[in-house]
This record gives sequence, structure tokens and C-alpha cells, in this order.
Amino acid sequence: MLLLQTQNVLRRFGADVLFHKINLQVNEHDRIALVGRNGAGKTTLLKMIAGITTPDEGTISTSKNLSIGYLAQDQGLDSQHSIWAELDSVFADLHTLETQIHTFEHQLAQLTPGTPDYDLISKQYDRAQHDFQARGGFEINSKLRGMLTGFGFGPEMDDQPITALSGGQKN
Repeated sequence: MLLLQTQNVLRRFGADVLFHKINLQVNEHDRIALVGRNGAGKTTLLKMIAGITTPDEGTISTSKNLSIGYLAQDQGLDSQHSIWAELDSVFADLHTLETQIHTFEHQLAQLTPGTPDYDLISKQYDRAQHDFQARGGFEINSKLRGMLTGFGFGPEMDDQPITALSGGQKN
């Protein structure tokens, strides 16, 4: 069954022709590789096949229910953080809530139980504690460890900076 076909696809950059006469046919169960020098247009062609961009000339057609995904080479992940800190940053709102909980604890330690201020702070503390627990705040570290392990990053890599990772590791 034919999955994908390109016919006389051409791409220009200004007056320069990047590639032309690209004719490709991909059938079900085919295994293909796209090989070429840097700047030859491999990524540009893949973006066209994925429907992100269109050819200047020619056609690209796919089978009716075919779904094509595209994972960019450069995900823009150029952080100075460690692997652990970068993943942990998605929980920033929970860390803020945790800090707020500790602030309430400090305030409660300074107040007399049964006073209006104590009762107000106590209710805010209870609400924050409940929200933190309901949103998985107590499981952050185990979630992070599970994600990192699932992606093949052992504990010894936690402090490695993102900038030291290969392109594949960043993806």
C-alpha cells in the first residue's frame, strides 16, 4: 500500500535552488533513510512531508488516514540548569506553594492558638496543604526519578548540565 509520494518537488531559497526533481515513493513496511551533506535540504524536505511547509513546485501526497509526526533536531533546549533542575522546573508552582506552606508554619508558631489571626492562618495553611497533596506535591521527587530513569538517565547524571547532553539525549 502506498503511504507517501512526492512528485518533482522543488525548493528555492531566493534565487538559489536547494533541491529539485525530488521523486519519492514510500510503501507500507518500507524502511527508508534520508542521507546527505549538511545544508542539502534534508530537514526542509522532511518539513514538507510533515506538512509544516509546502514545496515551491511539485506535489506531496499521502494515503488518506496517514498521520505524520515531526520531531525537530533542535528543540531549543539550551539550558544552563542540571538535568534534575530542568525537569524540576515544571513543578515551580508546587515549589511556590510549598514555600507558602512553610511561611504559614512559621506564622502559626508565632501566634497564639484560638486567636482570630491564628484561625485565619490555620485555615490558609490547611487549604494550601490540601492543595499541595492533591496536586502531587509530596511525590515530586519520585515522579522526577521515574521520568529520568524511564529516559535512561541514572542518578549519576542528575547534576549534569543540559548543555553537556547530546542532541539525541536532549530530545
